[in-house]
Amino acid sequence: SLKRKLIVASIIYDGYVSAFHQYFNNSTAKSTVVIFPLMPEVVLISSYPSSGDGGWSYSSWFNLISFFNDAGTDGGGGGGGGSYYFDSNPYTGGGSTPNEDEPIYIDYEQVENLAAIDLKKYINCFSSISDVGATCTIRILADIPVDKDPNAFFNWENGSPGHVFLQITKVNGNQFVQQNIGFYPVQGWKTGLTPAPIDGKFVDNKEHEFNASLSMNLTPDQFQSTLTHMQYLANFIKYDIDDYNCTDFALEVFNYKRGGNQLLIPKYDIPGGAAPAGTATPQGLFQKLMTMKSQSVELSNLSIPGVKGFVGTSKGPCN
Repeated sequence: SLKRKLIVASIIYDGYVSAFHQYFNNSTAKSTVVIFPLMPEVVLISSYPSSGDGGWSYSSWFNLISFFNDAGTDGGGGGGGGSYYFDSNPYTGGGSTPNEDEPIYIDYEQVENLAAIDLKKYINCFSSISDVGATCTIRILADIPVDKDPNAFFNWENGSPGHVFLQITKVNGNQFVQQNIGFYPVQGWKTGLTPAPIDGKFVDNKEHEFNASLSMNLTPDQFQSTLTHMQYLANFIKYDIDDYNCTDFALEVFNYKRGGNQLLIPKYDIPGGAAPAGTATPQGLFQKLMTMKSQSVELSNLSIPGVKGFVGTSKGPCN
């Protein structure tokens, strides 16, 4: 309220304010609310500076006085009485202009809609390529929730916390196999808020976006050992959002044959988290890779696109 009292709190998803439509409490009914291509219910278009910032007047931007003016002097350049509209020239109050806020794009994945894969069948594809003369690579990729703000820690209850996944490649002459694999909870992010481990699944992350990545070459023996370790983990690991999430899985596999040069990332306390040493997150990996770039460490193995990039396709399953 204008007295700075909290009136309502609500999740806003795709411009839909859930608290305004409490009777539409199922997904089918909610879809009918936004069936037409209308503007979303909440659109932030700009913010205004304080009164000490150039003397620009909020009332000249949003001309409230025109709502009460019947004398034809609406202050916005209009003639005639009762001019009930926003100021037609909102930039006349002292020479300053509103602060235009750029859109904030938040990556969101509906986890329950991502199909699980048979990890063993994806790994089987690499056996079709001879080890002799092969080039083997493993790549770890970070997808942060807000592309232009790596420090933004998106609310875990309302949307995706970002993602970390692996790209595994084997090349020999004109033979080429590439798989993009990520680890997720079976159910949506809200289910993942429990501190207890829950069932996880592996997903094909083909054409997934990323903000930073680090590659590492492996010998064929190291490569095969890494694939065997992935299959071993798949037999028992559970998804735990604060103790063993997509970032933990990707780091464990990436570091398995990295030797003494382990990729270590900063950890953070997450809302509702119970991990005493903090949680591995996509932001932590992104910040680590940015630090490596600034220190000129493994520059040839780093890939940091301007805003974001996209990985290629995956081979898929093989019997």
